[in-house]
Amino acid sequence: MFWIGLATLIMLITGSGDDTRAFRMRAKAMRENVVEIVPDGARVNAAKVAINDAEKVFGEHRARLALIGVCIEKADRNFDATEADYLRCQENLGSGWKKTADDLIVAEIALRRALSAGEWRALNEQVMGGKK
Repeated sequence: MFWIGLATLIMLITGSGDDTRAFRMRAKAMRENVVEIVPDGARVNAAKVAINDAEKVFGEHRARLALIGVCIEKADRNFDATEADYLRCQENLGSGWKKTADDLIVAEIALRRALSAGEWRALNEQVMGGKK
């Protein structure tokens, strides 16, 4: 989950794609494949919770970024805006990225705990390998 999240966030930074759509598509594919790969219902549910947690983390991150965008747009509309006004918009950017990364790692750890090593490999092959 962390690496999927990181790749998706890189898309955001570079402008090379719709990061939210890409992340949600991967999360959906992970949920669908977990059902096919994991034979135990309790572990399927635990994996789905971890995937849902990662989606929530990503959504929260996008909301934080949106607030920064609103702040910058407000400063852009103020002809008297200073560099300090723009810097104020970014005050929590570093801690927000750290929280996102930390929370995605926690979600990935939970997902890995729900799956065997073979199931984890199969899930990654299915989702990242383009098989589904």
